[in-house]
Amino acid sequence: MSDAVVKDMPPDQIDTVSLDGLVVLAAVSERETLAALSQALDEINGIEIELAKLGLVPVAAVKAAFKAPDAMFFEARDEEQAEDWIEAVRANPGGYRRHLVVLIPAPTKAAATRLLQAGADDVLSTRPDSSEVTRTLGRANTVTRELAMVRPVEPAEDLDTRLIMFIHAAGGSGATTLAVNTAVQLHDRIKDGRGGACLIDLDFQFGDAHLQLDLPVQSRVLDLVNAPERLDRRMLDELMINAPNGLKVLTSPEAPMPLDGISPETIDTILSLARRRYRYAVVDMPHALAHWTETAMRRADHIFLVTQINVPALRAARRLLDTIREEHVTRSPVTIIANRYGGKTGSVRIPLQQASRALDRDIGFVIPNDYQIVMESLDQGVPVSTLRPGSKFSQAVGEMLDAIVGAKVKSNKLSGLVDSLAKFGRK
Repeated sequence: MSDAVVKDMPPDQIDTVSLDGLVVLAAVSERETLAALSQALDEINGIEIELAKLGLVPVAAVKAAFKAPDAMFFEARDEEQAEDWIEAVRANPGGYRRHLVVLIPAPTKAAATRLLQAGADDVLSTRPDSSEVTRTLGRANTVTRELAMVRPVEPAEDLDTRLIMFIHAAGGSGATTLAVNTAVQLHDRIKDGRGGACLIDLDFQFGDAHLQLDLPVQSRVLDLVNAPERLDRRMLDELMINAPNGLKVLTSPEAPMPLDGISPETIDTILSLARRRYRYAVVDMPHALAHWTETAMRRADHIFLVTQINVPALRAARRLLDTIREEHVTRSPVTIIANRYGGKTGSVRIPLQQASRALDRDIGFVIPNDYQIVMESLDQGVPVSTLRPGSKFSQAVGEMLDAIVGAKVKSNKLSGLVDSLAKFGRK
């Protein structure tokens, strides 16, 4: 017998069902869809639901009554409208952690795949049955419980989700060290139970990010090659390795594998899942180009191109920048980092202004050559940001993140989210 009862309330109010703590927001445009969804929810036991008929209810009522939902159902007339909605929700602070369920008429396998890649968690028909709704809410509840296990603190700011990518202009540029320390600093900044950060090492041949974190084991990336169709959020979680500070890491495999041994579709799914699962996903790319490089770069929100300031490195960086621009590889901003610049063992024979002219691009950030401290970090397997947080290197990485990541004012309400949804409904 179900405890869920959808009350018959006036159209200017919100129907509420309370059982066990899960909060669901349903935004539908057709009363038939609302009736089908309500019937499916009515047959579910043991889940607490607050059901908002957005579109049938004034937006002000939703703003006043609802905390941020764990799961969101949205009805769309077609795939294009659904993609617009997904983009609007994911762009909001905290949007990364919402379990998004798209309702479209008679979804095909191709449509479902397209929307899952766009950022949906599930795709159902506009007439879902109770078993389908139960499964998707079960997945939403699992993620909510996992996030609740992290001891929450009150953050000063609420940050957007980002996928930050580091690419190498040439071998030995230090991009991996910067990627590792970026991931560590981001994770330490946002230990608030809202997803944290992860590090993804996509150099499947010679990646060594795990060595900089002194991880005793490496990820079973070969599982992705053998059964790519099994890749989902749960499998990605199982492949992640826990670093000492709690950072989740997808490392390179124990045995080198060909870069082309994994498909572009699998790379796209990895990055899409990571972006939805974590507040920040930091990606370390291999030095060599692979057939999935363009796919990965299109997923990035911001790309750091790391180079040293010498003639061979600048030449390689310029060629890579020209390729990105001419081939229209990505629309994401690309920021150049001059790494290991200055210091007793560094070269200052080429001034930064001259290097910028050679690249035909401004150099965004300069990381000082803190050679002894970085080598000490590598030898101990402890990131510089943990070993020497007050070092020039650590401070430079922190200043880079302050400028690029940015922040938004904290909000525990749905105001920004509902405004986006209201605009979506008027399309």
